[in-house]
Amino acid sequence: NHAIGREEEYVQEALKAGMKILGWADHTPYTFPGGYYSNFRMRPIQLPGYVRTIEQLREQYRGQIEMPIGLETEYYPKHFGSLLGFLRDFPIDYLILGQHFIGNEYDALYCGMVTRDKDVVRQYCRQSMEAMNTGRFTYFAHPDLIHYGDDWKFYQAKMRDLCREAK
Repeated sequence: NHAIGREEEYVQEALKAGMKILGWADHTPYTFPGGYYSNFRMRPIQLPGYVRTIEQLREQYRGQIEMPIGLETEYYPKHFGSLLGFLRDFPIDYLILGQHFIGNEYDALYCGMVTRDKDVVRQYCRQSMEAMNTGRFTYFAHPDLIHYGDDWKFYQAKMRDLCREAK
């Protein structure tokens, strides 16, 4: 819900640029209790169309470019298992960890807002490391999204911890 253009335009531009692989990774659907829903991610009902569109493009451009199907998703401890259950029926090639929120999104805060709270940074790193240790994520998008605006040495140390865990 924040990209523009048609999918085929992306493929054509990738081919013009000489790319051999174009990985797709829309924001995964996530369902939450109480009717809460993020406005930046696709709805569960949209996932079949997303997959079908990429599969059609794969067929149309077979032999010209590879197009693995991925999703960018957060790790929400209370809901990750149900998300994996929902995704089981779809040919998803990879997941990208894109931790935008701590907690379970609806009960915590957005990580891109500036904070001076060391505990927020600690929780972001702890939750991101827990996500990596599930073994379900192939990539980690924007691990520096956490916007800490205070003790630079503390922040560097926490980011090093995150990098060591990713390694």
